[in-house]
Amino acid sequence: MLTAADGEIIARKLGAIVKKKSRRHKIAVIKINGKEMGRFGIRRGSGEQNHNYIARQIHVSMLEAEEISDCSKYLPDYEAILRRQNIYPS
Repeated sequence: MLTAADGEIIARKLGAIVKKKSRRHKIAVIKINGKEMGRFGIRRGSGEQNHNYIARQIHVSMLEAEEISDCSKYLPDYEAILRRQNIYPS
């Protein structure tokens, strides 16, 4: 299960631009080569609440999202995943 803390880690590791939507929410926007590849919300104060939607919104499997969060995958690995899916921007 992904949590808000995992969302923060994923955003940082993938170089996301994090914007405050409100006091309670942040939006992380991942761009590669100037093209938006995904965006997801991080609910502040949600602690251990489920943030599993992040994987779908950045075009990876749940396992891949967990691997990004736990430091076994990084930005080059994420880019390779996008290439395999033929959605990597030129």
